[in-house]
Amino acid sequence: MVFVNGAVGGMQSPLGAKSIDPRTKQPAPKDSFRFAEVVGEYVADHIHAGWGETRATLNIDEIVYREAMVKIPVTNPGFEMAAQANLYKGRKAVLADKTNTSPVGYLRLSAAGKPQVEVALIPGEMYPELSAGGVVADDPGADFPGAPAEPAIKKMMAAPYRMLFGLANDEIGYIIPKAQWDEKAPYTFGAQKRWYGEVNSVGPDAAPEIAKAFQALVRAR
Repeated sequence: MVFVNGAVGGMQSPLGAKSIDPRTKQPAPKDSFRFAEVVGEYVADHIHAGWGETRATLNIDEIVYREAMVKIPVTNPGFEMAAQANLYKGRKAVLADKTNTSPVGYLRLSAAGKPQVEVALIPGEMYPELSAGGVVADDPGADFPGAPAEPAIKKMMAAPYRMLFGLANDEIGYIIPKAQWDEKAPYTFGAQKRWYGEVNSVGPDAAPEIAKAFQALVRAR
């Protein structure tokens, strides 16, 4: 068994939840290492419990890997200033046309000609709705209301086991649905202040460019 942290963005941690510490029988203190430890132990216990319950034997006879280098516009002013200050020296630099080139990968394991496992390799932390679907494309508070919703990554695949690995060979920050991009007031979902994700994202075009590239990799022959 292999456990992989999918590195998906979008705050999927149990914020506000009361995680009971089995040692004290009381809720673990918020904002503490013990709280994180209790959550981790809870996940590990469930993985261990399912060890012998849901085991599949796959006779894999074909492995396919495809990768595309995708040019993504960088419009985050903080990232641009960092580039101008040469903070990326020795690392991958923002190009002269203000784009970043990042890899998008696709892995497929097949048996008897049928895909059994498919994996999307994404160069950042993708919001969950870009992975599984559910992009909200009509919030009037968004900066690009009505922008086309990107097709969900996992819905592009057909194998019974579909996975998404974030931070795969690059770390471009959060990858946010363009229709939900929100730097300016009024803010989406009734928020009273600016959302956190856009501050740590290359820009609103990352999601559509990555989705388009991944779809091409899946469809390639």
